[in-house]
Amino acid sequence: MDTDRELLRRRLIATGLVAPQAVSVHDAVRRLACMQGQDLRGVMTSIALRVPGSSKADVVDAMNRGVIVRGYPMRTTVFALSATDLPWMGELLRPSFARELERRRSQLGTSAEEIARAGDIALEGIAASMQGGPRPGLTRAELAEAWRAAGLDATGPKVYHFLVNLMIEGLLAYGPWDAEQREQRVIAQESWLPSGNTIADRFGGDRSAAITEWLRRYLISHGPATLRDFAWWTKLGLAEIRSALPAAVEELVELEIEGERAWVSPEVMDAADDVLRAAERSFLLPGFDEIVLGYKDRGYLLTPEEHRQVVPGNNGVFRGLAIDRLRPLATWKRLPRAAGEKLELTPLVTASISQRAERDLERTFAKLPR
Repeated sequence: MDTDRELLRRRLIATGLVAPQAVSVHDAVRRLACMQGQDLRGVMTSIALRVPGSSKADVVDAMNRGVIVRGYPMRTTVFALSATDLPWMGELLRPSFARELERRRSQLGTSAEEIARAGDIALEGIAASMQGGPRPGLTRAELAEAWRAAGLDATGPKVYHFLVNLMIEGLLAYGPWDAEQREQRVIAQESWLPSGNTIADRFGGDRSAAITEWLRRYLISHGPATLRDFAWWTKLGLAEIRSALPAAVEELVELEIEGERAWVSPEVMDAADDVLRAAERSFLLPGFDEIVLGYKDRGYLLTPEEHRQVVPGNNGVFRGLAIDRLRPLATWKRLPRAAGEKLELTPLVTASISQRAERDLERTFAKLPR
């Protein structure tokens, strides 16, 4: 790929932000495999942006129907993904979490036995909520209250730690939307997720076949991308990924990115001129969108100075990014006001915003999924 701008153009198309191919919000999520989901409002926008005519209400509906969930399939970070993918993806990566979770348990003064007890209490409370309760599942506050009532020290970061552990272990996930609390309710994977989606069910127990499926999907939805991108994204080992590579790229196009092998779908590589031109329009992307978070090296998109502005203090909290004509221009956020939300742009240190670009970004803001 000759230039960073051309790489961004192709990735905007591949990730579904240009000429989206998804026919539903579930289809958009499944196509990307996992979407970074710690900013719930942001990931709902990112999903809806990839389905023409959709809104956040469509994402909420998919959550309530149990087809989109959030969980911890990889990197001890919460992701939005298809309910049919969480079981086998979580199973693939579960062993890699052990050391990090043990270290965190030691820091917090908890134990595996205490977490197992928290799991039993959670499953009991969730089961009761599904037997005639007003809504399935429990809020995080209700879970913490149940844990404390049972004598567990569920205070501060321990609540989050219990939840992360139990989600990684495949017991819990974030499911239906609670409009009152503005969050997803916690459900039991066994009762909420569709059955038949373990590695044994989907791939006959073949771990390599599961990695092949995930790698193929990643390269199609993120390409041009490299094996190191996928290894960083998932934290799967390179040896396993290389074994899965031949079957995963059978119908893909191989090219080079700075001397490294990369792959892309033929549809993206051979995109029509009108699609290529469409990538030059304005975009307002939530802070954790896959265009920014889906690759090991963000240098194709942001200079070091720009990256420091998008992620102040390198603290893992990403600001929204405004892109115009294949150039990052500003960070952005919504400002509430009586007459409706207002767009606030903060130019990047390396950019200036022309009147034309500002008008285009305002029009883009007006069309954002609400």
